[in-house]
Amino acid sequence: MVFSSLLFVFLFFAVTMMVYCFMDSLNKKNIVLLVASLIFYAWGGPKYLVIQLCGMILPSFQKMQREGESGRQKMNQYTRYLTVLILF
Repeated sequence: MVFSSLLFVFLFFAVTMMVYCFMDSLNKKNIVLLVASLIFYAWGGPKYLVIQLCGMILPSFQKMQREGESGRQKMNQYTRYLTVLILF
């Protein structure tokens, strides 16, 4: 999907903006835009989705790494959860 396609302009963009406008808090609006951008990039190909997800996850892991022992415990917990999700 490209920005100039009719599918993007009349369906994807329109639906995204309608949902965005009905959200009451800024946090919910940000989640709508995040999900919409992930869908948009996934439409172009799975490799773009992986790049987007890594761009979101890696800075969080780096921040946890700087927190010391408590960050390491959180990182271990998230890694376990991710492993369980991948297995199922």
